[in-house]
Amino acid sequence: MKEAITLFEGCIAPLRYPGVIKAFYHIASVLGLPARKISGFSCCPAPGIFRPLNEDTFFTIAARNLAVAEGNGVSIVVPCNGCYETLHDANELLTQNPESRDKINRGLREVGREYHGKVKVSHVVDLLHDNLNLLQNNLKKKLKLRVAVHYGCHYIHLHKDKVDGKILEKILETLGATPVEYGEKTLCCGAGRGIRSLTPKLSLEITRSKLESIQGSNADCICVICSFCLYQLDRVQRELSKREGKDYSIPVFHILELLSIALNPEVAENLGFETHSVDVKPALKKALT
Repeated sequence: MKEAITLFEGCIAPLRYPGVIKAFYHIASVLGLPARKISGFSCCPAPGIFRPLNEDTFFTIAARNLAVAEGNGVSIVVPCNGCYETLHDANELLTQNPESRDKINRGLREVGREYHGKVKVSHVVDLLHDNLNLLQNNLKKKLKLRVAVHYGCHYIHLHKDKVDGKILEKILETLGATPVEYGEKTLCCGAGRGIRSLTPKLSLEITRSKLESIQGSNADCICVICSFCLYQLDRVQRELSKREGKDYSIPVFHILELLSIALNPEVAENLGFETHSVDVKPALKKALT
């Protein structure tokens, strides 16, 4: 029996791209993964904003989220790189450092919680890669797309070995897609580490560089593994087009969205693609032809 899992939705996906959440539970159902929704989570909290201000508060909030999962008997799967880094680092600290765990638990007891270190924290891309055979055996449609891969800086920081091993590219190839190379592949989307909030002009410049590099690759779309990267690369295209009068119209998908479609093309109508700023219909038409 596989361990029960839940999706730590974060803030961006439920508010901006709810189809990412729907896609995850559709995938879990098709693959027979024991996933269930639970309530009680808060913001992760965001590592680029909260951690520099007060680490004790940062880790206490993260630990409360871990305690919520532990209390429900589930481990956590994360579709956002920032949330993943927060929960990964907090879990590592609390399982490997008894003094820190005791200190954090003193704060948690004030809100009726305690964390014992029994939760596993996984990124969705790792979960998918671990189940490549299941994915392959359940595909209904090969997605004939040229895809520009974007990992995101938080994931690269933690798992450069997996990025070098092209973990996401292998998933996309399993789906029938063709990953394309481009010069700024490992560049930040422009939102991470508080850049979007603290230095918006720099944020825009980074995203522009990323998009221009992708345009040169002749990709049909961009595939991300993070809902915040999805937000940045999708929404900023509209902003740049308005400011500069230049056409930026590269569809952006979360890997969960593409996989859900490959498992059952009919779900495309129910994944809320109308919430995307860049029209994804041209890429979907090519993928499903």
